[in-house]
Amino acid sequence: MRGLQQMAAVWRAAAIILLLLSACTRTEAPRPSPVPRDTVRCEVDNAPPKSFHLANEVMVEVAGHVGLRMTYADAGGRRLHFASGIAGEFGEGLRESGTFFVVTGEEATLLGSEAGWVFVWSESGPCAQKTVTGNGFTRSEFLRVLEQSGVIALGH
Repeated sequence: MRGLQQMAAVWRAAAIILLLLSACTRTEAPRPSPVPRDTVRCEVDNAPPKSFHLANEVMVEVAGHVGLRMTYADAGGRRLHFASGIAGEFGEGLRESGTFFVVTGEEATLLGSEAGWVFVWSESGPCAQKTVTGNGFTRSEFLRVLEQSGVIALGH
């Protein structure tokens, strides 16, 4: 009986070692195919106030074009995310908090609450979906930042 227990312990140890070794093996991740030169690359047309610095920029390959999301942060920890050409359900589940017109004339919807805001509109072309998302703002602060960024004109 004791011999069986020792053998079982040896097999368990061997299995654990093999499992750990297989987890450590290096496998090449598939490389994304290069984006053709003639593919439309979306741009973000607006920039936040000077108190924000660029924290991250992400290109997202979408059928027929490359979308762009630019993330900015300020010293107070607030974040702004400007996106162009990235389709999705932005603000899903958030309550509607108003309708506005962007400076280019399209109608936009403000969604959110004090925890976070999403401003969504569509233009024409492959980069149609536009959003600005903000974290750390009150509603009026977020609207003021949208105005300072050239997204909307509140018309004081």
